[in-house]
Amino acid sequence: MKRYSASRIPALLAGLLLAACSSLPPSSPSPTGRSTTTTAPGEPTKPSSQQQVDAARQAEFDRNLAAWRGAPLQELLAKLGKPTSVHPQRDGSSIYVYAKSAKLAGDAGPVDFRCVVRYQVEGRTQRVSGLEIEGC
Repeated sequence: MKRYSASRIPALLAGLLLAACSSLPPSSPSPTGRSTTTTAPGEPTKPSSQQQVDAARQAEFDRNLAAWRGAPLQELLAKLGKPTSVHPQRDGSSIYVYAKSAKLAGDAGPVDFRCVVRYQVEGRTQRVSGLEIEGC
């Protein structure tokens, strides 16, 4: 589970949550059982194009999420709608939970996808002060 101290969920969350978050499956070993990668000893391995795509997607996701730090609760509600649930905390803050799930097509059939984002909103300021992401 990734934990972020800053609030970071974009209005595009729904699209990102249900977008393909998959990576290429691990490559099959060669018939001889040896690696087919040919790099010189000591030479760093270059990331695959899928790894680059995944890294770019993660970076964009993180940038969009960072924009929520300090955002007013009303803006969060206006952009993301009604939360799945709200949990008041002893310190006066509240946790606003947004959960999405879907069945995505996978190589071996349907795959269950679930993403839960919990926003902490300070009671006194009514501003987003942190978040936690699970499964995205």
